[in-house]
Amino acid sequence: MAPPAAPPHVLIVTRNSGTSAGLRDYFDQAGIETTVSDLLDLSDDQRPFTAVVLFPDEFPEQGASAGLRTLARKLPHASILVVTRHTARFQQLAAAIDSNRLFVLPRPVWGWVLLDRVLQRPPDGE
Repeated sequence: MAPPAAPPHVLIVTRNSGTSAGLRDYFDQAGIETTVSDLLDLSDDQRPFTAVVLFPDEFPEQGASAGLRTLARKLPHASILVVTRHTARFQQLAAAIDSNRLFVLPRPVWGWVLLDRVLQRPPDGE
């Protein structure tokens, strides 16, 4: 019998303390470990994140795009959820990076939608 899978560990990247606190509490209630960062650069963080929830609108445009590329490169096995008001721009960027693991969601978004994606459950209708 295979060992049980490790619980998900999610990196939340936001500069909004209300967003980070609310999402962290929601994920904690679902048994998901979270780490919050207000930086787009992971530096030397080697934790095995299973997903990233990124709020790029809170960063300068060029920095957000470069940060998304860096996160995708440094976390090749993580799903990346981009929550933005600029969906078209980030959908193009996600398609250029890896559309199989980058998901662009319009802001605002319900916590359960993020939870389903973190747990890799398909959205309704798929």
